[in-house]
Amino acid sequence: MHDFLAEIPEKLECIQLQAGLHLDAIRVHKQRDSVLVSIFVVLERIVNELTQTWRGTTISPGTY
Repeated sequence: MHDFLAEIPEKLECIQLQAGLHLDAIRVHKQRDSVLVSIFVVLERIVNELTQTWRGTTISPGTY
């Protein structure tokens, strides 16, 4: 019984460590989502710029 009670602080420390890692993982996932959104916003702007440039060079007025 004494050995079992002696293991409790170790097990609690392990649980606290895992809980801390879980909270850090949640923060990392939120930051990852923000980075992905930013990347797609930049890609969308690049595509829009390229599309406008492509339209301007290939379609001249009166050629519809």
